[in-house]
Amino acid sequence: MSIWTYKATLCALVFAIAGCSDGGPQAFLSMSNLNGSANTALREVRLADRNVTISGLSDYCIDKTLLRPNVAALFPCANLGMRRAEWPQTRAAFVVTVGQPGGADLLVNPDDTQAFLKSNRGRQVLSRTGNAATVTVARTVARRDAIYVLASDTSPNPFGQNQLRHWRAFTMLNGRLTTVSATGYGEVSLAEDQGFAMLERFVKRLRSDNGAVSEIVVTRSGKAAALAGYAP
Repeated sequence: MSIWTYKATLCALVFAIAGCSDGGPQAFLSMSNLNGSANTALREVRLADRNVTISGLSDYCIDKTLLRPNVAALFPCANLGMRRAEWPQTRAAFVVTVGQPGGADLLVNPDDTQAFLKSNRGRQVLSRTGNAATVTVARTVARRDAIYVLASDTSPNPFGQNQLRHWRAFTMLNGRLTTVSATGYGEVSLAEDQGFAMLERFVKRLRSDNGAVSEIVVTRSGKAAALAGYAP
């Protein structure tokens, strides 16, 4: 990876991952209404100045108490007090963080991105506390529309300290690099294979909601671009 690619990758990842720094995930469980005492569930929201639509998988809702301009957290609707809501077969918590416009290079060069995420600097970026020593990258999976990372983070966890391992995806939504994470919460555990399957379904749902034919392509100049409406 060249120094310029490295810097671009780092900047894009920092924007996408650190988008929760406005009090987002670190306050999640203390602020969220997970006991269902009041209905805090929303079916759909629009983030990033209404440029990105977020809606959950079946039986999942957005917790309106946790909304930020670029961040949304999703839990089972029944957890959030929605009347007559069914519990999903598999329970999980999702966090969607929409970054700044750009970042498609991360998906066009998946080998470089995966190598970066496993590096000391990449693990520092992935850490909730910015400490690479807390993060172990167990697995990475590259798809055409996303890169998935299975990581463990031993730093303080707002979803419960027993939830060390989680999946995170990097994808493009309407031209913005977006991270989507899936984890267990509280006493609810999420198996590795179930977490990956659910996250992959959720990413496909988000991409469909934000333009199903949007793909990552390389322009004639060799530069990456996220082109909404591009049909290969």
